Amino acid sequence: MKTFFKMLLAVICAFIIMSIVSVFIFTGLIGAIASFANEDKIVNIQEGILNIDLSKVVVVENGEASESLLDIMKGSDTKSINLWEAIQAIKQASNDPKVKLILLQSDASTTNIAISEELREALLEAKKEGKTIISKIESPSVQSYYMASVADKIYMSNFIGAGPAMFGLSAQLLHVKNLLDALGINMQFIRHGKYKSAGEMYSRNSPSDENVAQTKELITSIWSNIAKESADSRGISIKKYNQLIDNLELSTAEDMLNNNLVDKLVDEDDFTNELVKLAMYESKDELNFINFADYVTANNMNKKVADKSIAVIYADGGIVDGDSDQEVAGDRFAKIISNIRQNDDIKAVVLRVASPGGSVLASDKIKRELDLLKEKKLLIASYGSVAASGGYWISNNANRIFSDRTSITGSIGVFSMIPDVSKALNKFGVNLVTVNSNSHSDIYSLQKLDNAELNYLQKSVDNIYTSFVQNVANGRHLSYEYVDNIAQGRVWSGTDALNNKLIDEIGGLDKAVAYTIASLNEEKDINEWNIVAYPKPLSKIEKIIQMINKNTSANILSNTPFENFFSAFKQAKKYEAKKVYAELPYKIILK
Repeated sequence: MKTFFKMLLAVICAFIIMSIVSVFIFTGLIGAIASFANEDKIVNIQEGILNIDLSKVVVVENGEASESLLDIMKGSDTKSINLWEAIQAIKQASNDPKVKLILLQSDASTTNIAISEELREALLEAKKEGKTIISKIESPSVQSYYMASVADKIYMSNFIGAGPAMFGLSAQLLHVKNLLDALGINMQFIRHGKYKSAGEMYSRNSPSDENVAQTKELITSIWSNIAKESADSRGISIKKYNQLIDNLELSTAEDMLNNNLVDKLVDEDDFTNELVKLAMYESKDELNFINFADYVTANNMNKKVADKSIAVIYADGGIVDGDSDQEVAGDRFAKIISNIRQNDDIKAVVLRVASPGGSVLASDKIKRELDLLKEKKLLIASYGSVAASGGYWISNNANRIFSDRTSITGSIGVFSMIPDVSKALNKFGVNLVTVNSNSHSDIYSLQKLDNAELNYLQKSVDNIYTSFVQNVANGRHLSYEYVDNIAQGRVWSGTDALNNKLIDEIGGLDKAVAYTIASLNEEKDINEWNIVAYPKPLSKIEKIIQMINKNTSANILSNTPFENFFSAFKQAKKYEAKKVYAELPYKIILK
């Protein structure tokens, strides 16, 4: 009886705790939902300094940056801004008399390098229009300094501890084969393309020579672009800039000042006085800062509705099968593209690709619909941070392709991957016996493939590779032999892709839209056009409902030394044995 009451008490306590947690979650959800009602608030912009603080805003392709359910519930100081809207707001600010000057604070930015390139280009255009731009930095990375270098003047904090963290770019290639071997798991990797290294992290203990070579060339190309622009903006040679970084000569704020990388070291009072002087105020009491997110909102509200539209289709994320609203789902996107094709109010389409690829089947469904659309309407492609493998598959037939210099593209190759877990099962005392109706009924049963099965799968991969290369040859008006030579799964920067004829022009989304309008026999003023985004971004309420329905477990290894291992196994889990993939070999995070 005593044990019974202990168990009863434990159940009651658990019920009470769960009730309290449920109330907390419900209250948080209600509060979050209520706060979203004010998302479309009317913003009245007063004269002041436009403050673009990239630690407070994250510029994304379309919609919202990734957030957890907890982040959405508790609210966040960081606001997500659509790239197109951010660029249009900067263009508006360049001729807006209410904007005295633009203050750029680029430290702690989480915006990716390609979007940073497009924002920098927009700021450079504003500077050419005569708008003063100043930057304030404290602990710049090479990316945040790249952004800051666009300014007329760069100010840096003179506090002890303030200093640069500028060491160049790095790409880390993770390999877990030894761990898989210890578990008794063998990843059987079938590919076409000597540079197609998507499965190397599971099938090798170290990267192949080809993978090391292409990764080195890629990051060197990207670095050359951002280093040259940073150095040119400060009037120093790229050789000198590289020397400062290679020799670890940039450690303190004084080092930055002595090497002409900043104009002045300041404390908060000094900087306030500089702002007063540059904005031509009488005193610091007149200082007024215009929040960039508010300015974007106000600029959107002032846009008039036009009669004609250009669609911008955002292929943002991995390409997956089905019609879910996650990532770039093949069936869903095919329907969206079909509807746009039949909409006579939409005169042209810009396909904005920020995708490493994924399912071949889904990629081909999307490409097929885009080819049909191109028969009726102008189709222009614009590449964001990555438009590789399946991302290039779907877009290479566009009338013209624009890419950022720092975009990652190419990766024209395919692979399949099937795990053999037979040793793992034996290790844990599991005896698996299969009974087949035919010789190879168990080909996808996660066991060791025999030679006939390996040859069968290799032939399938080879055939798809041939189709991929031929698609690119047709889309880019090149010979099969030429494409095959630069393909083989190799990745290229936007700069190198231009030299290899994989793209037509360096430029961002704004340039792609401007080209589209100029190419139409219609009104040339962009203000006479609606720029309509597809798919429609989810509201935060819709995102909460989606997260609850999805019922996913949180990654408890986030922000720990083991986060990359979790990502590697999560990546492996998504690959289905029966499918072939056209996907970037790895996720490259430039630091």
